[in-house]
Amino acid sequence: MAFLTVAGVTIPVAANSVRRDEVVIGDAGRTFDGTFRQTLRNRVWDFQGETPPMDSATAATVYNTLTSSSQPQTVAGDLVSSSGGSISGFTEVESFGAIMSGSTHAPVIRWTIRQSS
Repeated sequence: MAFLTVAGVTIPVAANSVRRDEVVIGDAGRTFDGTFRQTLRNRVWDFQGETPPMDSATAATVYNTLTSSSQPQTVAGDLVSSSGGSISGFTEVESFGAIMSGSTHAPVIRWTIRQSS
């Protein structure tokens, strides 16, 4: 199984670039007497990472996959589930840049996937 697929397209992931954060959805505050109160509605995951340097054709495919829909997409792979499951998630490209790879510039994409609640 691939490490990360979005809508059936394998997304290359650079080594040691992935971060997973828990996002708490709800409200927190203090009451009139100073007591802390919290209303927890849900917990979802944010995944962030980047691709390794790649050729232009692969970069275009990855970029188009990550930006093609404003609706949640099917996200699968070892990144989101060790048992082969999948999640529904919103994908976003944080930056699209290039780094020197040998004597040419190679595209690198920094991405975020937020699990839909």
